Amino acid sequence: MATTICVRGQGSLISNGSFENFNGDYLDYMQDWVPQPFGEVLYGYPDGTMADGYVCAVLAGPSTLYQDVPTVPGQSYDLSFAMAGNPIIPEIASMNVFWGENMVGKFHWDPTDRDILHLGWVYGTVRLVASESTTRLTFQDPMVAGYLAPRLVMLDAVELTAVPEPDAIQLIVLGGSALLVFGWTRWRQMG
Repeated sequence: MATTICVRGQGSLISNGSFENFNGDYLDYMQDWVPQPFGEVLYGYPDGTMADGYVCAVLAGPSTLYQDVPTVPGQSYDLSFAMAGNPIIPEIASMNVFWGENMVGKFHWDPTDRDILHLGWVYGTVRLVASESTTRLTFQDPMVAGYLAPRLVMLDAVELTAVPEPDAIQLIVLGGSALLVFGWTRWRQMG
């Protein structure tokens, strides 16, 4: 029987993960993120419409949005985010997530029974391990935009937290617990 200890790190390593930072310039919402070939934001919707705050990033495919994050080789990280799509288009929206050069997940959003005030955000989580001192986190809308109404992906509430290694006391407690369980199991089998 395996037991896992997971202790979340404190604070996100992502800067402007909810796209709320704003200094008066429309393009400032994208600060700390690099859109390729372009990216924009939706803002000003009633509270509760966006996954976090009043703003989200919008990718109209095929396009990407990335941020280079300082990481520690061998360190584990937990990534979480929210995604939605264009409720006007009756097709499932897809988003690829890349960690460095590797695609680490493909997430989908279904427009059924959705509208702009009820987006039905999908929340994604991924456990990642860094291999470099800086790692590029990329979100990609792989779909080709339509002519009249674009297929698009909305992104919000991006967080990346380091997962600390268990400390020595936790390992001793875990090891002692495992020995007790093993001993008790053997005793029951023999008795």
